[in-house]
Amino acid sequence: MPQKHIPKRSCLGCRCVKAQSEMLRLVYQPSEQRLAFDPHKKLPGRGAYLCRDTNCLQLAKRQYSLDRAYRTKVPKSCYRQLETLFSEVMNGK
Repeated sequence: MPQKHIPKRSCLGCRCVKAQSEMLRLVYQPSEQRLAFDPHKKLPGRGAYLCRDTNCLQLAKRQYSLDRAYRTKVPKSCYRQLETLFSEVMNGK
């Protein structure tokens, strides 16, 4: 029996390729100018992925990877909000 296909995604920070299930999906909602984590991978909009590592978040911020991924200028307030959300997700809240 052939092996089942496992979707792969690349991290915005470190650019490593991992299984989609191992990564965090981010969705930018331009109407509300906010970033949201999408744990069920069902929210509408353009998605981007990060490893579950704070270093990857800092790299993505420094390299303006979110701006390129979402094809728009992501406000600085979204980055602050993202850091808060990221720490909550990593702490299991």
